[in-house]
Amino acid sequence: QNPVETPRWGLTRVALASNVVPGASNTFDFTVTAPATPGVANLQWDMLQEDEAWFGATSSNVAVNVVAAKNDAAVVSQSVPTSMVAGQIYPISVTMKNTGTTTWIAGTWKLGAQNPMDTLRWGLQRVEMAGNIAPNASVTFSFKVTAPTTTGVANMQWGMVQEGEAWFGAMSSNVAVTVTPPPPSIDPTITV
Repeated sequence: QNPVETPRWGLTRVALASNVVPGASNTFDFTVTAPATPGVANLQWDMLQEDEAWFGATSSNVAVNVVAAKNDAAVVSQSVPTSMVAGQIYPISVTMKNTGTTTWIAGTWKLGAQNPMDTLRWGLQRVEMAGNIAPNASVTFSFKVTAPTTTGVANMQWGMVQEGEAWFGAMSSNVAVTVTPPPPSIDPTITV
């Protein structure tokens, strides 16, 4: 209701699970989807005998304040070595907290390489989540990187991205990783 037959909440009907005899009550448990447009939206319900008529008292109207969905993230922790040997593989972990109002959906929301943005310096640009992350929940990304083959100092930094939409939230602290050359190989055929 308010207005009648509105699809504003993602559905216009909630079916009875079983018959309700005169004098008995029924509780309808169901889920609605908030409107996509921010603002105040009315939420009100009434009984209906399909193809006959509306009947009985209408529920109290609830004026729901619909706010715009917002992506946001905070860095909880990270573990990054400060020195690496060129071409070697190292474990990394970054824990991010969902401080926004949207649920991060696996496959679309990811941890992405920064400094510079989308760099392939560490052998990968994105790290996937195993499952969805609700607001106020945290996720730890545990993954492996390959140290660059070029020696010197290389920046490592990570941030959250919603693919096809935007980067958002705080980025991890930049770590200036010192990349050293691999030790010289020893020829086993040479004797001293």
